[in-house]
Amino acid sequence: MTALTNASLFALFSIVITATPMVAGFAFALRPTAARLGQVRALTLVGVFVTLAVMLSGSVNVLIYLARQSPTLPDPRAELYNSIAEILVIPFIGVVFLALAWVGVAIGLRKPFDH
Repeated sequence: MTALTNASLFALFSIVITATPMVAGFAFALRPTAARLGQVRALTLVGVFVTLAVMLSGSVNVLIYLARQSPTLPDPRAELYNSIAEILVIPFIGVVFLALAWVGVAIGLRKPFDH
């Protein structure tokens, strides 16, 4: 839970961005149309890019933090592992939302719609 409280505003905003394709996927599941499917595809691409951007910005922040640490630290690996784990929480949530979006698409594709 500390990963979410330590998350930047960009990381928290990325959760909202990746939740958008999930909502569009569920809308497609309820009323499938070609326009909605195209919207899910485009929003998924945005979600993938923002997830990668969060991982990169988190990695940069961790590297800057570790570079500023005192060289007399006994073992910096614990800090590194904890930081990497915090970096991966937000992208994990984003990927789960994207997976749920495509579950909605899979459900919607079972129904006939205008191709």
